[in-house]
This record gives sequence, structure tokens and C-alpha cells, in this order.
Amino acid sequence: MGRARKNQEARQPYSIHLSLYEHALWEQKAEQAGMSMSNYFRHLLLTGGMVDGNAAGDRRKLLREISAIGNNINQIAKWANTNKYILSSELRAVWDCLKEIRELVSKA
Repeated sequence: MGRARKNQEARQPYSIHLSLYEHALWEQKAEQAGMSMSNYFRHLLLTGGMVDGNAAGDRRKLLREISAIGNNINQIAKWANTNKYILSSELRAVWDCLKEIRELVSKA
């Protein structure tokens, strides 16, 4: 038996019988949602059958955008450290990048 998880209620196993076709179909849907089958079924049961299939792709896009913004901030910081000063326009660019990150995260 697995180790107990902190701050999480103990779970009881539940099984269902699926045909090979049904299993493959549900497995594909869970994968598209970026979830394990167990988590996918749990989510379906708890939300009345609504799973956003775009969520996993949206998370990947969000992380890619935040990473690109972080790279821009790092380049500006490296330049400022090398040159020992930063122009107000460059500082404004950093603030704009941080604002964009906040907006992206709040939308997620």
C-alpha cells in the first residue's frame, strides 16, 4: 500500500468495466486533457462531466510565453549589470514584461 499523503483525505478504490474500445477512447480523452485516467474520471464525476480539453495546451502556451518574457527580463538585467546602469526606457520594458506576466497568470 502507498504512503499516506499529507492534508489529503484517504481515497477508496472504485472500479468500472470498459470494453477495449471504451478504454482506448477514455485514455485518449484523459491524455488530451493532460490528466491521468483516474484524475480525469474523478474530475468528470465531481464537475458533472465537464472537462476543458484545451487546458493542457493552454498551460503549455502560457508557460512558453512566460518563459520568453523571463528571458527578455534576464537579457535586460545582464545588460544593466554589465554596463552598471539602465535607461528609464529599459526599466519601463521590464515593468511592462512583469505586467504582462501578471495578466497572463490572472487569465489562467
